[in-house]
Amino acid sequence: MYFPYEANYDATKNLNSVKIYLKQYWFEKNRPSKFRLRFLSVGKDELPDEDLVYESIVVETEKNQKEVVIDVSKYNLTFSENGLYIGLEWLFIPFNEYEETFTAEGENRKKTMKRFAPKFALTMEEIEKYRVMVFLTGQWYDNPMPSIKDGTQIVPAISLTLSN
Repeated sequence: MYFPYEANYDATKNLNSVKIYLKQYWFEKNRPSKFRLRFLSVGKDELPDEDLVYESIVVETEKNQKEVVIDVSKYNLTFSENGLYIGLEWLFIPFNEYEETFTAEGENRKKTMKRFAPKFALTMEEIEKYRVMVFLTGQWYDNPMPSIKDGTQIVPAISLTLSN
């Protein structure tokens, strides 16, 4: 997800932490999971470009966890005037795999599908403020999230903490 630079960031350009919210349903609690957190610069055509951290930041969540805060101050990241991409990378590993059984709409039989944790929470934000991208088959694509009401779009629920 693209985070645009704002003028009020001038005094607080250092990225201290990232908070990622996890989706939890009343009928199903979150499972333990692992995912990779990435920071990418903004390149040509405002697409994600280079990794800003060269080590793999693997985040592990616990059962029933609703949010995870990752301290990233040791990476000395600064918020560029071009903005910044925060990447959430699912890891398709046995640890994250589970089966989900459900009845599809209009059908009378149950289906079972393999799924992978975690489930990231979503929030409604101003349309076009944040750009959501997906990396498939070796290239970046816009991933337009649906609008629930006029002037808004759904984006991953991520917040950043900046400091001077």
